[in-house]
Amino acid sequence: MSNETFEEKQEKQLSIHIFDSSSVMIGVCLTVIGILSISHYQGVEIIGDNITVFVAMLFLISCISSYAAIRTKKKKRRLLWKELRILFFLAPYLEWF
Repeated sequence: MSNETFEEKQEKQLSIHIFDSSSVMIGVCLTVIGILSISHYQGVEIIGDNITVFVAMLFLISCISSYAAIRTKKKKRRLLWKELRILFFLAPYLEWF
């Protein structure tokens, strides 16, 4: 039996979902970068590439912090990773608006 509380189990599940979603969004960003590199619109390609690379990096940080939150045993560190994963998971969505 596990000694985890209900809240700790929920946090772990949330970390797993953010980890999965972040990795999928990194794939979407890489696809967009590939499509933009094929296009022949030079101004759109440069701006779109820069924005999409920035967004992909934010998702990468969110993915790494979610993984760290899943693997960390200490509660204090897990709370730090929790804040980082949520911040960096929501930031790219605000970037697109």
